[in-house]
Amino acid sequence: MQLVTRRRLRQVAQLVLLTAAVAATAQAAPDNDADPRAEAGELFNAPPLRFTHLEKNVIREYYGLRRSWRPPEPQQRKFQAPSSEKRATAGALLPSSARKQFLPGSLEGRLSLLPSGYERWIVGKDVVLLNRRTNIVTDIVPNAVN
Repeated sequence: MQLVTRRRLRQVAQLVLLTAAVAATAQAAPDNDADPRAEAGELFNAPPLRFTHLEKNVIREYYGLRRSWRPPEPQQRKFQAPSSEKRATAGALLPSSARKQFLPGSLEGRLSLLPSGYERWIVGKDVVLLNRRTNIVTDIVPNAVN
């Protein structure tokens, strides 16, 4: 009876060592094809950060009011983005060709604080919420800026 117990104990010990070796190998091997969204926990663990309805309304109201305060100027818009320019898409990487601008401080002050690692930017006519580490757009307020 002792012989069976020792054999079983040896098998269990070998299984534990094999499992530990496989786990160590999996952690040490770099995965070049890994999706950066998975690393940030955006695919499986946590839902991506989004603009709230209140924040979207504040952004639209801010730019709507600012337009009404300025007198119309015919030559105010000198630069017009070419139609071939790629637009930001929620859940995708921000195109490297996209021109980012800071949100005005007066608008940023009216919006909720963001967790570390996230930023709000103006890209073209859209306001985007961007994961700074992965450069992935998590949400968009389309055509907010005129």
